[in-house]
Amino acid sequence: MPARIRVSPLREYLRQANRAQEDIEHERALVSTAAGSYKAVAYLGPLSLHSVNSDANASLPSGIIAARRAYPRAYFKAGHMINACFGGNGQRSNNLTILTGSANTSMTSRDNRVKDALRELYRLFSAFQSAKIALQDIGRCRIRLEVRVSRNKWGANTPDSYITNRVYVRATFQNNPADRSAVIRDTLRSRAAHVNDIDDLQDRIDNLLTQASGTISNRNTGRYT
Repeated sequence: MPARIRVSPLREYLRQANRAQEDIEHERALVSTAAGSYKAVAYLGPLSLHSVNSDANASLPSGIIAARRAYPRAYFKAGHMINACFGGNGQRSNNLTILTGSANTSMTSRDNRVKDALRELYRLFSAFQSAKIALQDIGRCRIRLEVRVSRNKWGANTPDSYITNRVYVRATFQNNPADRSAVIRDTLRSRAAHVNDIDDLQDRIDNLLTQASGTISNRNTGRYT
């Protein structure tokens, strides 16, 4: 049976929870090439959403300069693998890849669903705090965001070899234990409806991350030259 202890005020509760859940740098490639990163992974907690402007260095990864000269109509962007709003560093090639303008727009759309999921994750932890659930009883409760590029490129020669054909986004809710009903009912027997609120928030996070996941085409459509 979980211990009934005094739970800290919301802001401190969220800070402690975020420290336990978040790992922005984990598994990020330490070495990048002229094409940028192959894969980046971030683990996001309830305070991992930040209001920041894009900090992408437009001259990175280094292959983007030649790519722009070769394909001016592709409107290449220095695309974040992990969005700046999630703590991704736009000044490092190991968090950037070369995206066409349309692929970058698609990436933004998927990032927006992750942002929505993070807002729900914030609300979920706020509900945990309101329910007086001790942090040690929560377990894993975070978003895992993995972005990687395909090995297939536009061509074998530079700058085509710098440009990936596809970007894969996989956003998942690491939620263990998935069912916290017993913990909540034991803590707040007279407020069982609170369990439904928490269940609904978890479902919304799952649904949003499903929308965020998928494959983004970055292929050469033939109209860029």
